[in-house]
Amino acid sequence: MARKFIIHIQWILPSVILFVKSITSDIRFPDITSIATKHAISHETMYAVYPNLLQLDMSNQTGFEFPVDQVLLIHDELSRFVCNNCGIHSIYQLSLSKLPQLTHLIMENNSLRYVHPDAFEYNTRMEKISLAGNQLSTFNSEATIRHIAGLAMLDLSWNERFDLNKVELQGTRMFFFTCNHCHTTFLDRNTLARMPRLSQLYLSHNGMERIDDDALMMAKYVKILNVDGNRGLLRLNLKSVSLMKLSAERCSLEGTLHTSKLPLLEYINVRANRITRVNEHGFMQNTNIKVVLLDDNLITKVPTVLLELPLNGLKQLCLDRNPLQPCPRIDEAKTLYSTRSLRKGCLDDGNHLTKFENYLPNVSGHAVYKKMTIHHLSSDGMTVDLSNRAIVYIEPDYVIDDQNVTEVLFDNNHSFDFKPYRVFLNSSRVERMSLMNCSITEIYEPTFKELPNLKSIHLQGNNIKSIDSNSLFTSNPGITFLSLSHNNLEFIAAQSFQTLENLEILHLDWNDRLSNKANTPFLLSTSLRKLSCIHCRFEWLDHMTLARLPNLLELNLENNHIARLDADVLQWTTQLKYLNLRHNHLVAFEPNINQLSHLKTLCLAGSPNFDLEHNKNMDLLDNIQKMMQLDKDCQDEKFSEKLVGLYIKRNKAKHETIDVPKVEHIRLQKFETSSAVLYTSNVAVLVLIGLVRHLKGVVLKLIFL
Repeated sequence: MARKFIIHIQWILPSVILFVKSITSDIRFPDITSIATKHAISHETMYAVYPNLLQLDMSNQTGFEFPVDQVLLIHDELSRFVCNNCGIHSIYQLSLSKLPQLTHLIMENNSLRYVHPDAFEYNTRMEKISLAGNQLSTFNSEATIRHIAGLAMLDLSWNERFDLNKVELQGTRMFFFTCNHCHTTFLDRNTLARMPRLSQLYLSHNGMERIDDDALMMAKYVKILNVDGNRGLLRLNLKSVSLMKLSAERCSLEGTLHTSKLPLLEYINVRANRITRVNEHGFMQNTNIKVVLLDDNLITKVPTVLLELPLNGLKQLCLDRNPLQPCPRIDEAKTLYSTRSLRKGCLDDGNHLTKFENYLPNVSGHAVYKKMTIHHLSSDGMTVDLSNRAIVYIEPDYVIDDQNVTEVLFDNNHSFDFKPYRVFLNSSRVERMSLMNCSITEIYEPTFKELPNLKSIHLQGNNIKSIDSNSLFTSNPGITFLSLSHNNLEFIAAQSFQTLENLEILHLDWNDRLSNKANTPFLLSTSLRKLSCIHCRFEWLDHMTLARLPNLLELNLENNHIARLDADVLQWTTQLKYLNLRHNHLVAFEPNINQLSHLKTLCLAGSPNFDLEHNKNMDLLDNIQKMMQLDKDCQDEKFSEKLVGLYIKRNKAKHETIDVPKVEHIRLQKFETSSAVLYTSNVAVLVLIGLVRHLKGVVLKLIFL
C-alpha cells in the first residue's frame, strides 16, 4: 500500500525545485536532498528510500514525540533535522544515535525538559544545536551534556529556568553560545572556563546581578558580549584582551563608564542605564573605538572626547536623552559633532527638535529633565514650582507623567526663552501656567500646542514684541485669562485671540509702545469681558477701536496718551460698565453721557488738558449728579469735584448782581475717599447760595443721592 507525503524536493541542481504529492515506498529517490513533511516519523527506516537526504523538516507537528528506548531514524546521510513547534519533551540516549552525519539539530519551541547526558554520543559531526524556547533547566540529573567537543554553536534562549553556572558544558570548539531570556545570575572566571574558544556570548535578559572584572580572562577569544536587559546589573568594569563589541543596554549600570581595560574595543552600547559620566582617559587607550552609544543615561556633561581626543576612527556617538547641561564650550562641541557626522542611529534621529546639538543652549544656566527632577511639589501634588532655578532649557515631557499636576510655576528664570518649532511642555492636565520675569521674546505656534487643558497664562515681565498670529493658541480653546503685561509689545494683530472663545480677561499693561490703528478694530473677540492696557500708547479712540468687542464689561486705559475720544467710540460696547481714562491727554469727553445708561463707573481725572469750558463737555456739566455717581469708585481725585467747582464758579460770575427771591436747599454728597475736603466744599457752597438768594428768575435743580 502506498504512503502519501507532502514533500519538498531539492535536486542536485540547486536552482530546480519541484513538489511531489504522492510517492510509493517501492521507488527510490537518490537525488532528493531536502524534505518538508506534515507526517510524523512512524518507523526508523521511513526515509531509507531517500539515500541522499540531507535535511528533514517536520515542524509544527504538535503531537509528535521521540520514542522511548528506540532510535528515531536510521539514515547515513541526514545532516539537518528540524522539528520546531512540535511536542517533544525528551531527547533520549538512543534517539539520534543512528544519524552519524547529523550536524544541525533545530528543535525550537517544544516542551523539552530532558536531554540525556549521552544523547549526542554518536553525533560526532554535530556543529549546531538550537533548543530555544523550551523548558530546560539543567538538562538532566547530572547537569551535563557530554560528547559535544566539536560543537560550535549552542542556542538555549528562552529556557527561562536555565542557569549556565549550574551545568557543565565541555565545548572545547564552541565559539557561539546564546542563552537570552534564561536565568544566569552571575558571570565569573569559572563560568566560561570549559568553553576556551568562545567568541560570541549572548546573555541578554537573564537575572544577572554581577559580572566579575576577570570574567572573560579564561575566554581569551571572546569578541562579542551581550548582556542587555539585565536590570539587576549595577557595575561593569571588564578586563579582556580580545573583546571588540560590548552591549549592556537597559541594565542598571551606575556611576562612571570604564573602557580602559578593553584595548581592542570597537563598539560599546550602554543605552538606557544610569551612567553619570564617561572616563575619558579610558577612551584615550581605545584607539580602535568606532561606535559609542550612550543614549538615555544620566550624563550631564558632553564628553570632551569630542574636542580633545584624537579618535580618528570614531564614526558614531549617541548622547540623546541625557540630562546634558550647558557648558562654555558647548557650541564648539556641537559644531565638531555635526562636522564629523557622528550622529548615526541615535534615539532621536527621527526628530531634529529633540537632538541635543539643536536644543542645548550655550547660555549660563541649567537644563531640566524628567529623569533628574529639581522642582518643588506642593503638598497636594497639584503644583510644580520651578521658579528661581536659572533654567535655560526644560524637557517638554518634564511633567507628562505627573497626572495630578494642574499648575506649573516657572517664574524668574531670567535667561529662559521659548524655542522655535518646539513645544514648551506636554501635559493633558495642566490648567495654569506662570512664566513671569523670564526672557521670552516670542510665542511660537507649537509653544503651547501640547497643553490642551490650559486655562490661565501669566507672561508678565518678558520681552515679547508682537503677537501677530491667530494660531498661537489654537490648541488651547479653554483659556480664560491671559496676561502680557510688562513686555515690549509694539503690535498685536486684531485676530490674535479670535479663536479663544472662552477668553474673558486680557492684561496688556505697561507695554508703552502698544497702540491701535485708526479706523481698525483693536481686537476681535466676542468673549472678552475685561481688557486692561494701563501705561500703553493709545492716542485716539475712534468709532472702530472697540467695534469688535461687543461683550466688553471693563476697559482700563489709564495712563495712556489719549487726546481724542470720538463721540461714537462706545456705540458697540453696549455692555460696558467700567471705563477708566484717568491720566490721559483728553480735552473733551465727546460721547453723550445720557446715552451711556449701562455705564456704572467712569474715571476721567488726571488729564491736564481737559477743557471744562469746551462746548463738547456741556453734557457733563448738565449731569453733575450722574458724574458724581459714575466716579465715586474711582481712586484718588474725583473728576466730578472739578465739575462742581466749575459749575459754582460759572454761576457765581454770571449771577453776581442778580436778585433771586428763592433758592432751594442744595445738599452735596460727601465722598468716602476725600470726605474732609469735600465736606468743606459743601459748606462753601451753602454760604454762596445764601449770598445769591436775592437773585430772581434762576432755578437750580440738582438731584442728590
